[in-house]
Amino acid sequence: MPWYSKNAGKGVAAFGPTHRMTEAFVALASDHSVSADAAIFSRYDMHADLVTLYFSPTADVIATAFGATPCERPTADPDLALLVGDFNSWAIHFPGHRPGTLD
Repeated sequence: MPWYSKNAGKGVAAFGPTHRMTEAFVALASDHSVSADAAIFSRYDMHADLVTLYFSPTADVIATAFGATPCERPTADPDLALLVGDFNSWAIHFPGHRPGTLD
């Protein structure tokens, strides 16, 4: 199953789209319309001043609703953050990675 990605925008302009996607995710998760391992991760590229969102394969309903496109699984590095989803999503989607640490 593919991952999905979507550029949310540059700098503070990314807040609006990111907030809308987070609200949609929470609404679907609260009525169990997405699986427990669904998650959205984010990465901020300082050089490009760009926020990219990565949707796990089981968050495909939200990803396609917001126009995200299929992509490879993102690299788990210190710049990748869990935007919304269960904290166990780290272990499920990135086995062996410890968030908040340098690998």
